Amino acid sequence: MENSSEFSYKDVLDNFGEKKISERYDSICELLNGFIKRNKYEGKVIVCASIVNQLIIDYFTDLYRLKEFHHIDLANYIKITAYMSYWLARRKPLQIVEDDVNDIELAFCNENFVLSYIMRFLQNDVINIYDEDGMYREFVSTLSYTLRYRTLTAQMLELMIEGFMGGKVFQKTISNK
Repeated sequence: MENSSEFSYKDVLDNFGEKKISERYDSICELLNGFIKRNKYEGKVIVCASIVNQLIIDYFTDLYRLKEFHHIDLANYIKITAYMSYWLARRKPLQIVEDDVNDIELAFCNENFVLSYIMRFLQNDVINIYDEDGMYREFVSTLSYTLRYRTLTAQMLELMIEGFMGGKVFQKTISNK
């Protein structure tokens, strides 16, 4: 790819392969449907397949451009999580089909899903989170607020994830003393 005017989605498909793209689509749909069930949103919220399709295309296009620009073969898991989270938050694949004025969180179902998606990644290595001073709860609260009310970029989400990961390393260091 010599210049961006020569970009083609065929390049993205050739780079990642139809199988990988299809698997990511399926895994995101599975996570979205699981979120709907866990929150008892059946009949109130649906997964819009065309939006999931678009966000998957956007996500893989961003990763392709990132890899091309930096001349790398693989993106790290933090970038992968940040870019997917960004497109999930931007495209909003969960669509409300039945309103419930008593459920304030329903209006933020997409943001809450992205929060759970990020936190699932951050807690992947299962550590005991020391939260005597409430810093973990404050991080989750700040991330939730950011997803709801701030202008997002994938890079900003990447920085937040990096910061959390750095804090976990620091926590392990002081716990071992």
